[in-house]
Amino acid sequence: MDLSLKKHYNMSYVVKTTDKIVIEIIKKIDQRSLTGQEKYGDTMMSEVNSGKKDLHRFMVDVQEEMTDMLLYMESARHCLDIEVDKVRQERMNIIAQNGNDGLHYKDMEVIDEEIL
Repeated sequence: MDLSLKKHYNMSYVVKTTDKIVIEIIKKIDQRSLTGQEKYGDTMMSEVNSGKKDLHRFMVDVQEEMTDMLLYMESARHCLDIEVDKVRQERMNIIAQNGNDGLHYKDMEVIDEEIL
């Protein structure tokens, strides 16, 4: 990258945080930008400056990305449910292998809890 572009985009900025999570996110944003530039052959700033995309088009893009996010979240929830069910079943199998059928719990007298 030539120096004029470096100066224009303030590439001399130094990340000051020591928060590893923030640094990891910055790296991911940078990598995502590079992937997008390779895929689309353009930067977001050049799309703005050239008029290739206007505010409406960016809003449509945001809406599409948010819809994708909701789909990913719902899929992740289903994956989590499957994992929890799997762990729960494995635990029940271990309990059953130890000869515990769990029936004795229904006959237990529950005494009011006390605050310790």
